[in-house]
Amino acid sequence: MGTDQMDDITILGFSLNPEFPKFEKLVQSAKSDYKNKKFPVASNLLKEAHLILPRELNAILLLCKSLAREKKFHDAIRFLEEYSSYKLHNYET
Repeated sequence: MGTDQMDDITILGFSLNPEFPKFEKLVQSAKSDYKNKKFPVASNLLKEAHLILPRELNAILLLCKSLAREKKFHDAIRFLEEYSSYKLHNYET
């Protein structure tokens, strides 16, 4: 609007987690174990993945499901509350 371009500067910053490949491997293994009904193994892998990327919603949700299948409802609820704090408007069909 007729002013100097100096007032239109934007800075974008981001970082990459160097452990992301490990995270992906853990989640893929957990998905396989979950599918094969090895819920304790899947839960442990997902907890390890959660330490690497604690805000990855799909991994948290799968962890909740796996813990519920193990009948570890208190743990499942704890992670579900964490999930809900990040994603307030969610439903699954």
